[in-house]
Amino acid sequence: MLDWYSVSILIFVIALVFALYKDRRNLERSSILLVRRTNKGKRLIRRIANTCPRFWKWLGNVGILIGFVVSVYITYFMISSFFTSLFSETAVSSLSVVVPSMSATTSIGPGYLAVPFWYWIISIALLVVVHEGMHGIMTIIGKTRIKSLGWGVMAILPLAFVEPDEKALQKKDIVTRLRVYAAGSLSNFIFAIIYIGLFTLIASALLIPSGVSYAGTFQGYPAAQSNLTGAITDINGYQIRNQDDLTLALEKIGINETITITTFNGTDNLIFNLNTTSSPKTKFEPGIFTDFVISLESNFPGTVKLLDSLSGLTEAQTKSWQYLTYEKQFWEYAKVNNPTIANDADIHIAEIEKELEGRHEPGFIGIGGISTYHILKEEYKYAESGISFVQGLLFFLFILNLGVGLANLLPIIPLDGGKMWDDLLKQYIPSKAELITKILAWSVFLIIIAGFVIPFLK
Repeated sequence: MLDWYSVSILIFVIALVFALYKDRRNLERSSILLVRRTNKGKRLIRRIANTCPRFWKWLGNVGILIGFVVSVYITYFMISSFFTSLFSETAVSSLSVVVPSMSATTSIGPGYLAVPFWYWIISIALLVVVHEGMHGIMTIIGKTRIKSLGWGVMAILPLAFVEPDEKALQKKDIVTRLRVYAAGSLSNFIFAIIYIGLFTLIASALLIPSGVSYAGTFQGYPAAQSNLTGAITDINGYQIRNQDDLTLALEKIGINETITITTFNGTDNLIFNLNTTSSPKTKFEPGIFTDFVISLESNFPGTVKLLDSLSGLTEAQTKSWQYLTYEKQFWEYAKVNNPTIANDADIHIAEIEKELEGRHEPGFIGIGGISTYHILKEEYKYAESGISFVQGLLFFLFILNLGVGLANLLPIIPLDGGKMWDDLLKQYIPSKAELITKILAWSVFLIIIAGFVIPFLK
């Protein structure tokens, strides 16, 4: 029997098919891709771009810098995650495909994140409009003609596009071209910040912390095996009001223990019994950034303490078993790899070991995307369902904008990151640019494929 959520999806699909059929004479079809080109919207993009051209040029230049920095980081992250997965007992998935879920719940598995359909469809639609709209603005700022813009669908995936005059764009200077390429991801990052800001504002103004919610469960772990649902409010008598309460409770309980979890699904309290296990992500994995921080600590003592304070960690989080264990491994690594701070490292290790006395590894139940669960203040109860939907939508808008912005900057053509590196290499080393671009693109592409495959082999 279909529930209301499935029925609403079915109605949407039927309405979409009807709308496409009615407009079929204006559609261009290629396999499962349907595109509707139009000139509507050009005037709006020109108006926005011409409102303050100097600001948009400045923002475009910032976008170029951010684009290259993030591209280097995400590429390094992919390579690092690949080797971590290759040589560790537990695979680390560096990328996930975001797919729609036909239910109102979220699930996480190897290489995928299943998001409730309405969150997914609305988020993708807004994301592509913002992404392509910023491309259009930078195209106009670069005094390049927009040939056409439009919308489309690939199966049921909504699409939007701004098509600049590519021949004219290629004749522009490299900075102009880079502004256009970097614009899409920059807009995603900006809106990710806006969405998480709105999410936080709603949480602080209208809600009271009352438990812990999670984006989904990890397949093969206790929460998924027990079909855990609802926000966690109690574990073995420990009241759970926020993430710190959850961390401290699981640390006191430990691993390989039977626990009773009370959750709240919006209407009823539910009881689940399951066994805790070990976390798959407790091992310290040093990288380039680790060595950089150690170098700074050697030359500027106190750098690590400063970074800790800037990270925004609460006192409860900084004293958790995971954090202390990670910090101890960091100082052990620093002691071996930079003898100039060996004495300071010994002092830090001794302090951490003292704090760890009597402590043990916290239990792990296999939930991801953990956040504080809030209930509405009494005066806003009348709008509870609407506020809950908006809050969930803002969360996934943040996740998807951030994720797409990062992935789009990978050095793979036709992604914008690939175009940026291709242009830069052709500008400074034209004779080797094509070879380097191909090697880099194929290397990252194969690492992405391996990142999806490895978790299924372990």
